[in-house]
Amino acid sequence: MTDEDKVLLQKNGEPLQKSFLRPVYQKQVNGLEKDMAWYLDADKAVRWWHRIAVHQDWHLQGWQRNRIYPDFLACLHDNGNGKLRFSILETKGLHLKGNDDTVYKEKLFQLFTEHSQTALSVGELKLGLKDQQMRFDLMLENNWRERLPQALQS
Repeated sequence: MTDEDKVLLQKNGEPLQKSFLRPVYQKQVNGLEKDMAWYLDADKAVRWWHRIAVHQDWHLQGWQRNRIYPDFLACLHDNGNGKLRFSILETKGLHLKGNDDTVYKEKLFQLFTEHSQTALSVGELKLGLKDQQMRFDLMLENNWRERLPQALQS
């Protein structure tokens, strides 16, 4: 068994506590995504998180043809307003900063966040909860540690 075939563990070697549905394998994450997974697993605002596998789970569709497979979905604890909060997170290395794909995803995520509260439903995910908030964030390698805590608290 190679390192890539192993289940991703916390930095201290213990199992991840908040990963939802299935284990995360080391081969499913790059260094930035591994750091993000560790952060989400340890953050008190996070109820659970899920590593979205490219081309296997759900996707987002914008105005361009290609689908977007964000890296993470995080379910966050209620922040006192009675609404369940979800955060969709995409990570990008610095070498991708400013390229067409990254700029497109930033614009799309801004639009999704702006319109998530006023959009009409065309389908539903039955969670047994009525009030939900969605947030979409693109995190760059150089500033995600500063931006993510704010995104999880908003």
